[in-house]
Amino acid sequence: MEGATDVARETADIILLEKDLMVLERGIMAGRHTFANMEKYVRIAASSNFGNVFSVLAASLFLPFLPMRATQMLLLNLLSDIACTAIPWDNVDEESVAAPNGWDVGSLGGYMRRIGPVSSAFDLLTFGLLFFWVCPAVAGGSWAELAAAGAGMAARRALFVAVFQGAWFTESLVTQLLAVQVMRTRRLPLVQSRASWRVTLVAVAVGLLGAWLPLSPLAEPLDFVALPAWGLGVVAVVCVAYALAAMVANRLVLVRGVRGRARG
Repeated sequence: MEGATDVARETADIILLEKDLMVLERGIMAGRHTFANMEKYVRIAASSNFGNVFSVLAASLFLPFLPMRATQMLLLNLLSDIACTAIPWDNVDEESVAAPNGWDVGSLGGYMRRIGPVSSAFDLLTFGLLFFWVCPAVAGGSWAELAAAGAGMAARRALFVAVFQGAWFTESLVTQLLAVQVMRTRRLPLVQSRASWRVTLVAVAVGLLGAWLPLSPLAEPLDFVALPAWGLGVVAVVCVAYALAAMVANRLVLVRGVRGRARG
């Protein structure tokens, strides 16, 4: 304690600056709060990245073009990382700090393998909707028809690809922003557990920036094409369906993991 003899202070592991043992409790709770948010970030980042990698690999097997340009992919990762920068200041559920927790690499890996494919499944659904419906409607023909037409349809093929890539960029960004809200808690997001205002503010800002890019002067250098309103509606429906599926999967995986640790 502050004011103790020099010998006592040199041999002590902890020096209290106040004559109050509750400082120790507050320090412990702050440590648990920090750990919970660290684990939250790793869980969100690992599962999202796993899903994106799987989606790109799957797309390379079926699509005749890249699902997203390298610059767009880098921009997507940058915006997603920015959305996660506020997680250290996020609210933490009471049950997450009620008892000490430790790193469990096995459970984190299992979470990634179970939640990541949910994102990939909706990415594949998006690929199908874009390739067979949205892009043909915007470009004026299916990919097979435009490819068979030769050089005369080069501009329309370029439009087909640009619409596809821009739409998947939008869908990926929105679903990753939703993933932050869904995967940060095992409770019902926005109802039983709300993110801190910092997390929400950053997510809204990133979402607005992503929506502005296809309409901005940066659209051409980034190869973005603005989607028609009905195309954005299709993307919105997919994103809402993903949020619901991810919410159910997240709760099942986390609750099962808690029960498993309790039995252990």
